[in-house]
Amino acid sequence: MSEKQTGAALWSCRGAGGTRDCRGAEKAGAMAGDGPLISVIIPVYRVEAYLEDCVRSVQRQTWQKLQIILVDDGSPDGCGALCDRLAGEDPRIEVIHKENAGLGFARNSGLDAARGSFVAFVDSDDLAEETLIGTMAEALMQNGADTVICGVSSLRGGRTAPLPHPVTRTAVCEGQEICSRILLPMIGGLPEEAEDTPLMLSVWHGLYSMEIIRRWNIRFDSERELIAEDAGFQIAYLRRARKAVLLADRLYLYRIRSDSLAYGYRPDRFEREKELFAELDRRLGAFLTRGEYRLRLERMFLGRVRVCLEAEQLRGNAARFRQIALDPLVQEVAAGYPGGKNPLRLRIFHFFLRRRAVWALRALIWLREAARKGG
Repeated sequence: MSEKQTGAALWSCRGAGGTRDCRGAEKAGAMAGDGPLISVIIPVYRVEAYLEDCVRSVQRQTWQKLQIILVDDGSPDGCGALCDRLAGEDPRIEVIHKENAGLGFARNSGLDAARGSFVAFVDSDDLAEETLIGTMAEALMQNGADTVICGVSSLRGGRTAPLPHPVTRTAVCEGQEICSRILLPMIGGLPEEAEDTPLMLSVWHGLYSMEIIRRWNIRFDSERELIAEDAGFQIAYLRRARKAVLLADRLYLYRIRSDSLAYGYRPDRFEREKELFAELDRRLGAFLTRGEYRLRLERMFLGRVRVCLEAEQLRGNAARFRQIALDPLVQEVAAGYPGGKNPLRLRIFHFFLRRRAVWALRALIWLREAARKGG
């Protein structure tokens, strides 16, 4: 059984706390006939081994009133032909073939073609639990909302695991509460919180209003310009959403791949993280006070700095490790950040970072990696 098949089998009718009553799926499916058309945008690039399973998981949705948009972003493998074959089998599937311009711009091409009242995004190596769209659409209609965000689980080596999610029961947010309970936790955790990012920043676990997107001309940045292309979209959209629902159910299955854009090694990643920090500071500061967002943004930045340091340590790049740890911006943020309020493992890291103890940081990361491999 393939990893995708394993994930699909594990994920049938599963919610946040284990197996869920599948009668909800039937209800959502029944409602789809009278409900809105929902566009699902799937950007496609170098995912030939995973694409068909991804698309099949969307086709199997209990909510059948779908426009499924496959955006072939100039993929050099067999993805383009596979997209065309799948479209020939299902009239709901439409294919856009375009020159390669990256994930963000591929999603923008999908938005330009979307006819639905609402839009969802699925990455082409991931899986959607069969009630993903139906459950979100039902929550949206029942609450008169324009946005729904659900929980996520990871798939790695055939095993699933829940990813951080801030609610254990459905929560409805309006007005400023959308920023405080959804947008800001996507940016970063407060110093005392367990997670660097309590709510996943990515757009693929949400349902979004095309009316809001069109009114404000909301688009994705290119990940070649902004390393977290989802961040700009979420900020632009959620600051303008009127009513949003946070679902406790984990309905999206995110595949962790070492060769993916998110996890692959990039020599310039640290410089890109500094650019992201400055740009998010600018965009958040346009409508929030510094006190509302700055500690969360700093938590996000320091967490991403740790990832950069771990990547350089893994490759034995001692000089690059030292350069990042002693970078003036890193030291400036660390000096003003209340790391003493962090969970213990982060307090230790922050202690050594502020004291410019590069050797101790390297030892700490080495011990963490050894424990991870031993576990």
